[in-house]
Amino acid sequence: MERITENPVMLALGHKYNKSPVQIALAWGISNGRSVIPKSVVDWQIEQNLEADFNLNAEDMDKIRAIDVKARFNDPSNDYQYRLYSDLEGIEGTRTGRTH
Repeated sequence: MERITENPVMLALGHKYNKSPVQIALAWGISNGRSVIPKSVVDWQIEQNLEADFNLNAEDMDKIRAIDVKARFNDPSNDYQYRLYSDLEGIEGTRTGRTH
């Protein structure tokens, strides 16, 4: 399954607005009145997320709406190289400090 951030439309709009595809997706969600809660523990990603408060024109909003890939934005898989939920799976210990 293609990630929404790798979709050619998102890449082209990122180039047009001088933003990352993630920032385009966040701006689209905000412009649609959604509660957009980006998640990151990486400083540069957090900074980019904060810079996603800008307006897309109506034509570009429609282009994104037409993509409709039923994508998840919260992907805790290894593909993102950050195991944000590793402790919930019992693989790398727990946050409670208890031992098994």
